[in-house]
Amino acid sequence: RKANGCTDTDNNNADFDVVTAPVPRNSASPISACGAVAPVLTVTGTIADFGNVFIGSNSASQSYNLSGTDLTGAPGNITVTAPSADFQVSNDNSTWGASTTIAYSSATLAATAVWVRFSPQSAGLKTGDVTNAGGGAAVTVTVAVSGTGVIPVTPVLSATTLTSFRNICVNATAGPNDFTIS
Repeated sequence: RKANGCTDTDNNNADFDVVTAPVPRNSASPISACGAVAPVLTVTGTIADFGNVFIGSNSASQSYNLSGTDLTGAPGNITVTAPSADFQVSNDNSTWGASTTIAYSSATLAATAVWVRFSPQSAGLKTGDVTNAGGGAAVTVTVAVSGTGVIPVTPVLSATTLTSFRNICVNATAGPNDFTIS
């Protein structure tokens, strides 16, 4: 059958080729999809737990790869969105925000790095999924992220009381007396 069996004109001469030896299709034959193939986004890699990070600071970044096939709307952008204000995403490991875009210029997006960092806004365990959507893909792909915000330890100074020098005559020396700082 011509065109891998994807067309039927109701005309055997147009729909079939004459072959000298038949070539049957069976379960071992490769699948031949007819019509448009659905756009697909794929994530390779994972993000490890960021561990304990002080509130108001940023962790080291980690990355995963995003790729796509049969994307529509080229040229276009895939939107990458952090799950909350506790996480930031980047397409260049330099400019950070709540979301970023990954540009594609054809129906295929080669593996492209996406960076994530943890920037806790409050204490406690933070979890969520970074979402990757666009290019006509019906399924949004996600990457799980987690980290724990911790309160920075504030330094504390303390000192013992300085013992009194008592009454001292003018031009006289007293002491020594001491105290301890910790």
